[in-house]
Amino acid sequence: MGVDQELAQKTAQSFLLSGRNELDVTTNKYMSKGSTTEKPPPQKTVSSSTVKTPAKIQTRQNVPAQPAKLVCPGKEVRRPIFAVPCAATQECAFLGRAVLCCDRRCVNGVKPAVPETRHSPTFFGLVERICPVNPIPELWDVKQCRTDDDCAPRICCPETLRNGENVSYCRTAQPLWERVPAARQFVQPIRNLVSYLQCTPPPPPYLDLFPKPCQNPLDCFPNLCCQEGGKKYCRPPRKSFLSLIAIVGQ
Repeated sequence: MGVDQELAQKTAQSFLLSGRNELDVTTNKYMSKGSTTEKPPPQKTVSSSTVKTPAKIQTRQNVPAQPAKLVCPGKEVRRPIFAVPCAATQECAFLGRAVLCCDRRCVNGVKPAVPETRHSPTFFGLVERICPVNPIPELWDVKQCRTDDDCAPRICCPETLRNGENVSYCRTAQPLWERVPAARQFVQPIRNLVSYLQCTPPPPPYLDLFPKPCQNPLDCFPNLCCQEGGKKYCRPPRKSFLSLIAIVGQ
């Protein structure tokens, strides 16, 4: 009886262990099946074609500055003796972008002249002002400008230098005598007196070899200290002071 009971107990234990193993296998099977069949939640993908990138806003810093257009220098500028002959500007390109074909010669181009703007009148808005044709000596220092606001009480006048460059300087304005609202007998004496203070234009460069520089009228008396471009030189007046003294003495 003892041996039979031990066999029965071992048989029961083996049966229970086999049933538990089968239950674990089926459980793992169903769990693995569920993990393989379960799908992850769909994720939204955005295609690169549908995304709209913001347009680039061009600012003044992004836009490259266009170079100023160059023109041929005026007739008053002497052409170089040894200049490359040409028929079109393209033939001067090998000398540089600033070289133009002017009068069938390759010469350096200059910036175009700035047109004179209308200046505000003076003397309570009664006398119109223009840039001087026959300038008078400048008591102030030489100063470059862009507008009349840079020169008050003077005005900003464009000038062409001897090398053909166009620059604007502050100059003493010339009244437009023809539109001065005054009687002719009062205007004409003033115009005659001003002519003794007007500078004569400089001679040609080949004659003006040693011009005398100056800073104030006392450096040139009886001549005038006249501004020419960015410098001042002694020049004779349109009418001599000596003749004026002779007339007054008579």
